[in-house]
Amino acid sequence: MRTMKTIALSLLVLASAGLARAQGFQFDTSRLATVPKAELPRERMSLRAFEAAPTLRAIGAQEKVEKSERLSRSRVAEFIGSWRVERDPLEGSLLIASTREMVSSGGETDEMKLRAMSIDLLNRIGVPQSELGRIQVRSLMTTDAEGKEEPTRPQLLTYKTFVTREINGIPVEGHRAVVSHAPSGELHRANLRWPALASTGHKLTTRLSVQQITERASEVLKREGEREGKVLLRWKYVPMKQSSGEVALVLAVGARIQPKPGMEPREITVPVDAQ
Repeated sequence: MRTMKTIALSLLVLASAGLARAQGFQFDTSRLATVPKAELPRERMSLRAFEAAPTLRAIGAQEKVEKSERLSRSRVAEFIGSWRVERDPLEGSLLIASTREMVSSGGETDEMKLRAMSIDLLNRIGVPQSELGRIQVRSLMTTDAEGKEEPTRPQLLTYKTFVTREINGIPVEGHRAVVSHAPSGELHRANLRWPALASTGHKLTTRLSVQQITERASEVLKREGEREGKVLLRWKYVPMKQSSGEVALVLAVGARIQPKPGMEPREITVPVDAQ
């Protein structure tokens, strides 16, 4: 009897701490404690953002389009002054690239300023503030070792700001933007995978309990060849592409397995019968 009470007490402690064990896995369910909102923000990315005018305004280009090339059925490349712009509304992708060579220099730009400039650019393109998620700034360094006994001191080549897409604080699978700035802070390149959101067709809720999701995650992981390990469960949206190029969001859970030494991180999608 004492043993049964001890087991029950242990399970209660695990549950209160956001932890659960099932079939060889140790699940961290703390990220599932808050149920996502069942509605989308009023301001949303639209297909209008993939028209030429918003992009030209975003980079402050005063010139008209000098040349246009169709790269595929839906992707178009346009050349404006010292800029190349590729727009693809059906794939939800946008590329803005300077055609001028970027020269590294000894100057630097403050990280907070880089974040602010990147956010401002995305807002001007048409990405609303409500869809901006995690933002990380990274410095890309370069050295010259060719024909030298010792490489030169690392020089700052470019800054890259990574922005993930989140709706209601929930990440959208596969959607992000990467904005590159020169050391001086001048915009050099922006690459977006950020499709427009459909007005209908979203499935944003689930009736499954955390326990049911955990049991289902264990089954999915085993089907994928996993047998044990620590697993973080988190909400996410899986985008479902529509014929217009817009996407409808489907609520799911990502099961992120703690990688073993020398292995790449792996996340497996767990369906939750979203409605």
